[in-house]
Amino acid sequence: MLNNSFDALVGDHAAKNDMINDLANRCPQLKSQINEAVCNLREKILSCDPLHLLRFAQDHMLLNKLGINSEFQQLGFESIAIDRFTEYVQSIYVSGSLHVVVQSDNEDDEFNSILKDYIDLFRLLHEYYFSLAAEWIVENKYEKSLIDNIFEAQLMYGVRGKRYQFVEKEYFAALLAPHDEIFNQLFGLSADDIIEGIAKLQYALSQGRFGALNKLGQLFEEFQATAEENLELCIEKQRPVGESLVSKAFGIELNNVICVTGWSEQFVKELSYECGQETSFFSHDEYAGWPAIDLPIQKRPFIKIDEQYYCFDYYSFVDNFYRAIQKTVTRLLPNYRWSDKQQNASEKMVANIFEKILPGCRIYQNNFYPQNKSLKNMAENDLMVVYYDVIIVVEVKAGSFVWTAPFTDFDSHIRSYKTLVEKADSQCKRTFDYLSSKKTAVLYNEDQSEKAQIPMSSIQDIYTMSVTMDNIGELAAKAEKLGFLNLKCNTISVAVDDLMVYQNYFDSPLKFLHFLKQRRMATGNETLALNDELDHLGMYIHHNCYALSDDDPGHPTMKFFLGYREDLDTYFGQLYHPELNPQKPIQTIPKYFEQMLDWLNASKLNNKIRVANYLLDFSSDAKEDLNNKIEYTLQRQLVTHHSSAISASGRSDTDLRYTCFVHLEGAEDFSAQEKNDYTLSTMLWNGEKDRVQISLKYSKDGKIRDITYTYLTSSDIPSERKSMLYEEGKERAKQRIQQFQMVNHRKIGRNELCPCGSGKKYKKCCGR
Repeated sequence: MLNNSFDALVGDHAAKNDMINDLANRCPQLKSQINEAVCNLREKILSCDPLHLLRFAQDHMLLNKLGINSEFQQLGFESIAIDRFTEYVQSIYVSGSLHVVVQSDNEDDEFNSILKDYIDLFRLLHEYYFSLAAEWIVENKYEKSLIDNIFEAQLMYGVRGKRYQFVEKEYFAALLAPHDEIFNQLFGLSADDIIEGIAKLQYALSQGRFGALNKLGQLFEEFQATAEENLELCIEKQRPVGESLVSKAFGIELNNVICVTGWSEQFVKELSYECGQETSFFSHDEYAGWPAIDLPIQKRPFIKIDEQYYCFDYYSFVDNFYRAIQKTVTRLLPNYRWSDKQQNASEKMVANIFEKILPGCRIYQNNFYPQNKSLKNMAENDLMVVYYDVIIVVEVKAGSFVWTAPFTDFDSHIRSYKTLVEKADSQCKRTFDYLSSKKTAVLYNEDQSEKAQIPMSSIQDIYTMSVTMDNIGELAAKAEKLGFLNLKCNTISVAVDDLMVYQNYFDSPLKFLHFLKQRRMATGNETLALNDELDHLGMYIHHNCYALSDDDPGHPTMKFFLGYREDLDTYFGQLYHPELNPQKPIQTIPKYFEQMLDWLNASKLNNKIRVANYLLDFSSDAKEDLNNKIEYTLQRQLVTHHSSAISASGRSDTDLRYTCFVHLEGAEDFSAQEKNDYTLSTMLWNGEKDRVQISLKYSKDGKIRDITYTYLTSSDIPSERKSMLYEEGKERAKQRIQQFQMVNHRKIGRNELCPCGSGKKYKKCCGR
């Protein structure tokens, strides 16, 4: 990406090298400027009242979010800097001693000056990233592709908001509940107390002020309506409510952690820093106090001021709170085995999500199987999901991702990616190979007792997935494109945050599995690189089979797509506010296709996933074409009382080749032999290698009652009947030509598609 940026700025090779050298030479100067800006900003911030400045910073962040439904809409330096201003201000306060604070009549002017300085610092940082990258290129410190990865990861390191608001409670509930006993022991709180407090503080920091303002407006309207009757009585009656609403809307009541949540002081204290308590932020060897490195607020989200505990930054709170609690508990009780409970809770959480996405699936957890045919040497798999004739092999990685900034220590980031992505991929591949090598795959418990037998002859497809508890960044959405990872199979790497989104998006198991098919294909497309997991879902909604490559194999071009998740951001953001009546972005699927999918979802057909995948692979035009022909055929059968056949033909691998038999209750139907003969004769005449046969049965009121699907190839044609079937196909083609001429009363153009249905031009088919 970085090198592409240089290429875009300067086309000439020599000019590009000159620009890179100039940028590299600026690196020491920029670093000095940033250090000076950090020192000046620190002095200004520590001279201000912390509660006033933090409240100012939070207000600007909230106002900055108005009208923003997707982070894709928020691309400017200033907008991103305003979002991150609060976390930096709090990090300065907890890592430095307050100066004597003198109240000023021009406090807002001072605060605006500080905010401007921070935005300028933010710009300098981004200049420094390019300059440092250029320096590394000149020094050959890393390969150019790795430099791209480092600085893309650094830019994404500054992105906040890992989960949508509507899934926060589910996330915390699943991961904190197993630690209920230790929470009671240490803090006198249950896991439910902590989870409910999170929800309350989440609302207070995001919607609380606006909610209070709305209620103030309603109170004023009520006051106007009743004040004329008894002004003094009305004022006294509404005074307590009004004062509370004013405090919430314009004060810091909603930032007081204990007041909002009801948590014990022992708990909140351990998750708070006092002013000047944190010492490492300004002790960094090279980047002391820079907003680009890991901040104190990420470790403890609360700040203690005047014996009260406050929280001002929503994202630092929700993004890091689970890991902050984990670190707090293990700091207080080093021998507590948090990771063991965490792994079990994570696997159970992922299993529950799959049970909701694929109702009725069989899930096997903590599975063991022999390596080298010996139970003495067993390999482990976290989860195996079996849904009809599909298996999803899942590895769950509950470990935490590295906290440090990528550009300061990318080796640690590489180790984290290898642990959370590469290792999971290797484990998935091992399990995949075991399943694929067996006629009957046997799963065992850890004690070597048999757990389950899976007849692999009934399995048509195996997917592999790795699920991380930490949202490990945008690079995971294109993990297979990262040169420093050695991936062995097309494992789909997702964070549990995204899996929860899929759970709430897909209301059809078959549509989810069709998306999973496209998502796996995207991992195999070497030229498709998306920066966010939900860009995959957005592209699927807009383009269906989005992973199909249209590149010249000899000259592949890497493709980056932006903004495909924008509609999804809007929808999922509004789910936290059901009163907004959020509209889900969906693919437009014609009526009869939707009916077929609904019937398949409810059916017990073992091959229904294959049937659904075939139908959903249709392009929009092809879906509409078949839908219209089904509708026409059903109407026609009310008159003819005889079933009809619909055909599509073509010879390339991407062409549809099907014969669809439509039968309305009460009409005369084709026999099974007639259907096979019809399909095979069409295949022979058209010179096709395979063809799909679909039979649809409808009730008199147009409701679908049955679907059968058969995949036929040239090997299904009996040799002794080949000549007869060919002549039958030829005769049917002749009838279609005659019918076309009778209806259209004109000659057939030589370059038109032949009316016989072969998919070829007339001059190369029946026009010969």
